[in-house]
Amino acid sequence: MANAPDGKGRKRKAVKSTRRQDGKKHKTTINLSPESYIRLNVHALMTGKSNSELIEEWILQNCTRFRISDHGGDQPETPEKKGD
Repeated sequence: MANAPDGKGRKRKAVKSTRRQDGKKHKTTINLSPESYIRLNVHALMTGKSNSELIEEWILQNCTRFRISDHGGDQPETPEKKGD
């Protein structure tokens, strides 16, 4: 990797996530075969990620057939203001 003229290395641009991040996580249980369990743990260890991070990444990359959208249906309607 070539250094910039000022001696500092190039920085990578941050990748913006397209998913909603409301800070809320949901705990779930999954059943895996012994081989899948070992593969998941080894892959997570070798990439420096947790099992949860790795599974969430795979879900976001592969479960794209259906679109989920919130059209704000639970927000109260604001009455329109009419001029006197």
